[in-house]
Amino acid sequence: MSDTRTTSALVALLASALVGCGDPTPGGALDASIDVSVDCSTDIPTGDAPAPEPTFAGVQAFFRRRCAAGSACHGDGGQGMLTLQGASLHDALVGRRSAEFPALPRVEPGHPERSFLWLKIDGCFTQLPGCSDPTGPCGRQMPTPSPISEGFALSEAAVVHAWILAGAPP
Repeated sequence: MSDTRTTSALVALLASALVGCGDPTPGGALDASIDVSVDCSTDIPTGDAPAPEPTFAGVQAFFRRRCAAGSACHGDGGQGMLTLQGASLHDALVGRRSAEFPALPRVEPGHPERSFLWLKIDGCFTQLPGCSDPTGPCGRQMPTPSPISEGFALSEAAVVHAWILAGAPP
């Protein structure tokens, strides 16, 4: 009898512990009490290049080239609980809270200025509460300096900005 009670208690304890686990972005609203406004230019330098097509295929190509190739940050290991590879990438980005700054979604369709992914690329994330220290929970600007990001220019990421602005279509 005591084994049954012990087992039942352990199952109940485990179940209650798991309630907090899982997808960090359930349908709940984001915390409106945190100031997530940033003051950054939304003009993306593109030089003489035409404005990029806001396609997810273009976004994936950028990620493959600068963020997920080989052992890059978001390759097989996936820093920030985000692997920028695979068929489920769109679902992992759009409408999901950032693991580093849960007050913002990774991508909010139509709003690059409220998308943590874009703020990490353009560097404006450092204006968010608790994100000014590169050793803190928000980390460094992306892509971080590495052989894969050598020569990176913000204009290369214009496709990400255009895609988010266009509503982040699949």
